Amino acid sequence: MLGDAFLKNRDIGNFWVCWPEWLILDLSYAVISSLMDILLFIQLFNIKVSKKKILSIVSVLGIVHFIIFLIVPSPFNKILCFIITFSVAKIFFKQSPEKCALCETLNVVILITVESILAKCLFECFDDVSNYIEGIYNFKFTFCLKISIMIVRALILFVLIKKKVHIFLSNHLNWKSRHSIYIISAIGMLLTILTEFQLLNIKHDILYTVILLNIMLYIYICMQNVLKINMVESQELKIHSLEVYNKTLSIMYDSIRGFKHDFSNFVMALDGYVEAENIDGIRNMSKAILEDCVKVNKMEILDPKIIQNSAIYSIVTNKYYLAKEQSVNMNIEVLTKIEEKCENNYEICRILGILLDNAIEAAKDTENKIINVKFMQDSKVDRKLIIIENSYNNKNIDLDKIFEKGYTSKEDSSKEHGLGLWNIRNILMNNEDLNLYTTANELFRQQLEIY
Repeated sequence: MLGDAFLKNRDIGNFWVCWPEWLILDLSYAVISSLMDILLFIQLFNIKVSKKKILSIVSVLGIVHFIIFLIVPSPFNKILCFIITFSVAKIFFKQSPEKCALCETLNVVILITVESILAKCLFECFDDVSNYIEGIYNFKFTFCLKISIMIVRALILFVLIKKKVHIFLSNHLNWKSRHSIYIISAIGMLLTILTEFQLLNIKHDILYTVILLNIMLYIYICMQNVLKINMVESQELKIHSLEVYNKTLSIMYDSIRGFKHDFSNFVMALDGYVEAENIDGIRNMSKAILEDCVKVNKMEILDPKIIQNSAIYSIVTNKYYLAKEQSVNMNIEVLTKIEEKCENNYEICRILGILLDNAIEAAKDTENKIINVKFMQDSKVDRKLIIIENSYNNKNIDLDKIFEKGYTSKEDSSKEHGLGLWNIRNILMNNEDLNLYTTANELFRQQLEIY
C-alpha cells in the first residue's frame, strides 16, 4: 500500500531512479485520502466547520499519514492511521468517541471495499500483474489503483452530500448503546485487518466474492444497529418528554380546578364591592383575578406542540418548576419553531441549562424575582435567538470577567461557583455557529445566537 512500493524500490537499488514519482504519488494520496476521511465525518454527522479549519487539519493529517505509511508495514499502518484520525476528530471537532470510532471504521471499510474491487478489475488490464503483491510494486498499477480509489470515494461522498445523508447520533449515549458502537467498530477493524492480510499474503486469486459479501454484510448490520440505537435514544427522550408533559398537565389541571373553585367566591366578593361602589375593592379584586388568569395561561406555553424539541422542552419545563419553587416568576415566549433535530442540539441544551440556572440563582434574591425567556427567529441574518433576561442585585457586575474560570459575583464562596459561564465560553470556542451576547441594564440579558 502507501509507501510499500517506495520502500521496495529502495531495497532493490532503484531508489534514486524511482523515488520522486513514488513520493509525489504517496504524498498526494495521503493528503486526498485524509481530506475524504474528514469530509465524510463532517457529512455523516452534519458538523459545521470553516474551510480554513478543514484545510489546516487535512494538511497536518495528510503529512502524518504519509510518514506512517512510509515506515510502518501493512496492515499495521492502517491501524495507526485509524488511531490518529480518531484522535484528530475527537480533539478538533469535539465529538463523542463513539461517533469518531464509527465514522473512521466506516472510512476504512469503504476504502478496503473499493480497493478490493478496483484491484481485481485492474488485474485484467495489466498483463505483468497477476496478484496484489505484484501490483503494489508496479508504479503504473499503483498509480491507476490510487487514482481510481480517490475518484470512487469522491463519488460516494458526492452522493452522500447530494442525498443529504446524515447520522443523528447523540454525543451522550447510554452505556449499552456506547458499547454497541464500540463492538461494531471493533468488528469492522478486524474485518479490515483480515482482508488486508489476505490481499498481501495470498499469491493466487483472492476469493473476492466472499470478502466483499462479508464487507457488505458488515455495512448492512452496522447501519441497522446505528439506526436502532438512534431510534432507542429517540424513544427514551420522547418518554422523558411525555413524563414532563404529564407533570405539566397535572399542575395545569390542579390550577384550573382551584381557579374554578374560587371563581364563584370572586364573583360574589366582586358583586359586594359593586353594590357598595367600592372602586378600590373592585380594582384589588380584579387584579387578583387577573393574576390567577395569567398563572393558568403561562402553563399553556409548556406544551410539546409549541416546543417541539424534546431536549429543550425538558430543560425549559424543569427550570420553570425550579423557578416556581424559588418563587421566581418565569415568563416564556416561543415565537419560532424549535425543531426536534437541530444542529448543535446538545451544546445548545448545555448552554440553555447553565443560563437558566444562573438566571434563577440571581433572580431569587431580588425584589421582583423575574425571568423572561424568549425563543425567536431573526430573518435578517438567518439566525435563531434564545434570549434570557432576569432581575439581579449586583449592578456593578464586570461583564469582562464573568466568563473567567472561578469568577463569581456571589458572596458565598464555600460552594463551587464560576464554572458555568466558563464552560459556556469553551463550548462557544469550539462552535463557530453559536454566539452569546451579554448586556447588563435594568435586567441582566443573555442572548444566545444560533446561526
